Amino acid sequence: MKDNCAEERQAVAVAEKDVKDLSLKFNDLLLKLDQLGQENNSLIKDAQIALGFEIVAYILTLPFDRLGVLSELLRRYFGNMISNELLQGADRFMRQVWAVKQKALYFKDQRNIVLIRLEQAAKELKEVKQRLEECENEKQ
Repeated sequence: MKDNCAEERQAVAVAEKDVKDLSLKFNDLLLKLDQLGQENNSLIKDAQIALGFEIVAYILTLPFDRLGVLSELLRRYFGNMISNELLQGADRFMRQVWAVKQKALYFKDQRNIVLIRLEQAAKELKEVKQRLEECENEKQ
């Protein structure tokens, strides 16, 4: 017979700590993603004021592999109505949005990794709690 189920209690404590740590990390990643969403929205609002709604809407439909030819695309679409100043602002806006999207992709990947680890840790916690319960039942 096991003495006081100490090994099982230790396993439960370790598993609970893992679940807690991973939960905190998961929540931190969710907050970062929310902040990036707010940053993206702010960039879009500022760009709409500076560049106009139509230009911003057009830019947001473009794939990011078109970043290098943005000025050419805007000139083709909007013709001579678009100034060099607007082209520079559009380029700056697209680069900022691209950077935010890259960060968001990174944090989404991290969130998914942590979520998988959290699910595994929760399963392990359930298993060690079951072993502790079995141990305590054996002692009775």
